[in-house]
Amino acid sequence: MSYQMWLKHGQIDPLLLQEFEVKIGHRLPTAYRDFLLETNGGIPEDSIFEVPDYNSSSILFFGLGVDTPSNDLRYAVRVFADSISDGLLPIGRDPGGNLVLMDVRGDRENKIFFWNHGSNDGELGGKFAEVFIASSFSDFMDGLQPEEE
Repeated sequence: MSYQMWLKHGQIDPLLLQEFEVKIGHRLPTAYRDFLLETNGGIPEDSIFEVPDYNSSSILFFGLGVDTPSNDLRYAVRVFADSISDGLLPIGRDPGGNLVLMDVRGDRENKIFFWNHGSNDGELGGKFAEVFIASSFSDFMDGLQPEEE
């Protein structure tokens, strides 16, 4: 699949991706792995996603080995390790610092969630901060919309 990106983080070293998978103890789902190999994250041309009972937002996908630490997947894993549920991998963020997460293990594997960092008590409008938004990475990408002019 070819991804239309407004901004890419640059080329990724496949060895760096393998080392990352070893570090997290899981092979990444194929569609997401292929996305990283092609784009190394960044901002897709269609970047708007919907969060049920919340809002819509835009996404910047984390990459591996990128120049800006806050846009690096390894940095995000390290910084948010104690804030998100086990098995969830931060794959991107919105402009407000909220996260888009992918489950990389268990019965929810490959499912995509939204995490609102402002919900210190673990709730967002009466719901847990980790709100389901897509059944898979491919479904999430297919659901992205263009920004309104």
